Amino acid sequence: MIEPNRKYSYPTTNVYKRLIHGFVFNLQSIIQFNTQKRKLLIICSANLRKQWNQELADKFFIPSTVLESKSFNKLKKEGKANPFEQDSIILSSFQFIRSKEQYVKMVNWDLVIIDEAHRLRRTVLKSQ
Repeated sequence: MIEPNRKYSYPTTNVYKRLIHGFVFNLQSIIQFNTQKRKLLIICSANLRKQWNQELADKFFIPSTVLESKSFNKLKKEGKANPFEQDSIILSSFQFIRSKEQYVKMVNWDLVIIDEAHRLRRTVLKSQ
């Protein structure tokens, strides 16, 4: 089960393996977590967003939304005050999260997963 304020790290290189080896908690917890409509954000490199989306749908039947500039702007034009406020799991890249930091901070996230967190340090250093 998820423990508050604890960091989890899974160094495997395959998204499916990360999901199978725990994805932070077991499958039953993932399904229960999703059915309770909690706010979940998965931050990953841009090239993994679609793969996360596909794996969550195919393996666990869990809906997720890839939030990037195009989808973010579309939701804003449709009148959504904060596109990060959604019922589905949000998948986004490190760079996009950084550029929309004010919107991300407005959401009371239940869980944030940072996939390939070692890349986060490089991303932060490059942007400074």
